[in-house]
Amino acid sequence: MTINALPSAPLPTDSTSEFNRKAFTLVYALNAFVSETNDTAALVNTNVTAAALSQTTAATSATNASTSASSAAASATLATTKATSANASATSASTSATQSAQSAAEALASKNAAAQSATQAASSVSAQNIPSSLIGQRLKILKVNDAETGYDLAASVATPRFYGFALSADGTEILLSEENSGSIVSSNFISWVISENVSFSIQNNELALTI
Repeated sequence: MTINALPSAPLPTDSTSEFNRKAFTLVYALNAFVSETNDTAALVNTNVTAAALSQTTAATSATNASTSASSAAASATLATTKATSANASATSASTSATQSAQSAAEALASKNAAAQSATQAASSVSAQNIPSSLIGQRLKILKVNDAETGYDLAASVATPRFYGFALSADGTEILLSEENSGSIVSSNFISWVISENVSFSIQNNELALTI
C-alpha cells in the first residue's frame, strides 16, 4: 500500500498568489492522502489480527503436543507393568510417540508463522515511516517531514491572515491590507476580517472574495 507525499505547504514568505496556489493544492490533495492513510492503517490492523490468530494457534498446538507426550509416557508405564500386553503396549507407545513428534513439529511451524506475521505487521508500519503512537495527537494530520523520508503529525497546515479595508485619502478608492504577523491597529480600517483559505482583491475598485 502506497501513501503519496503531499504537495509543499505554503510559507509565510510566499507571495499572496503563490501562498494561495500552494494552500489550495494541499487542501485538494488531503482527501486522497486521508484515504491512502486509512487503507494503510486497515492493512496494518489486518496483519496484526492475523499475527494474533497465528499466535493463539501455536499455543493450542503446543498444548496438544504436551498432552500427546503425557499419553506416550502413560503408555510406556503400562507396557512395563503389564508384561502380558507388552507387545501391544509397545506398539501403542510407538504410535503415540510418532503423533507427539508430529504435533510438536506442527506447533513449531505455527510458532514460526506467528513470529513472521508479527514481523510483517511491524514492518508495514515502519516501511511507511508513520508515527507509531497516536496518544495525545487528537485532531492532528499527517504531513511529510523535513527530510522527506516519512511523516510527522501536525496541528494545522494553514495560517490565519488579517484583511483590512480602508478608503484612500481622497475617498475614491478601496485599499486592501494583508498581514499574517505583527501588531495591527483595527481602528485604522473601516472594516476588517481574519480568515483562512480565503483571499480578497480589488477589481475595478470593487472588493472581490475568493474561497
